[in-house]
Amino acid sequence: MARSGGIEALVLLLLLVSSHASSAFDDGVLGRKGGAIINQVPELASAAPGKYAVIFDAGSTATRLHVFSFDKKMELLKMGDDVEVYATVEPGLSSYAGRPKEAANSMLPLLEKANGIVPGSLMKETPVKLGATAGLRLIGDDKAEQILEAVRDLVHTKSKFQYNPSWINVLEGSQEGSYLWVALNYLLGKLGGDYAKTVGVIDLGGGSVQMAYAISPDAAAAAPVVPHGKDPYVTKEYLKGRDYNVYVHRLDPPLHGLMATCFLMNVFINDKIWN
Repeated sequence: MARSGGIEALVLLLLLVSSHASSAFDDGVLGRKGGAIINQVPELASAAPGKYAVIFDAGSTATRLHVFSFDKKMELLKMGDDVEVYATVEPGLSSYAGRPKEAANSMLPLLEKANGIVPGSLMKETPVKLGATAGLRLIGDDKAEQILEAVRDLVHTKSKFQYNPSWINVLEGSQEGSYLWVALNYLLGKLGGDYAKTVGVIDLGGGSVQMAYAISPDAAAAAPVVPHGKDPYVTKEYLKGRDYNVYVHRLDPPLHGLMATCFLMNVFINDKIWN
């Protein structure tokens, strides 16, 4: 999954199974003990070899389709020469602010491609998930929700995939950062051990910058209280039998690009979490 957007798609795939994984899979890959509530997908709890998931990564510059096939231990299965089927359309959904139908219709070629990949007999048990990031966050709640509603209608009427309106949404900043951390450490085989053995991540996206890394329980306990309605500084994850406290920081424009990256690197290197 070397191409741009691959890790983000894996994040969304993990989102689909995280709330059931500790009981559904033998090694308890993922589970959530705090932070944002994850919508449950009971059908995946009994996933058999050859199950599919359809993921739309709605970024600020493009919308990307990823179709995965996996077994009951969440091991990705080969689909041709790769572990996914991938396609993209430009521009991103946020470029259609105020034109929700056009936004949804821009995704139609991707949805049709997914319809042609997943076997018809498995469509009703194949979940479809769309996670939008900074692009939709930046156009305002009302315009973003109009686009999401149009996309929900498109998916519901133009496909037979397992559908839940709440699976088509905007990822909050803390979700985006913490699940990117989960996905990267999952791919590197770092989960299940001491937090200090994991790796941190800085994601320079098209509309925001996120940093996430695991911290000690003492540092997590000292986290300042955030104002009501704001993202928490620390999310708690239960991963492969271990508790992790993941510190997440997001910067949106105008503090973006190289300036934001330098700031986050300073925080990361010097461990000045609450200063």
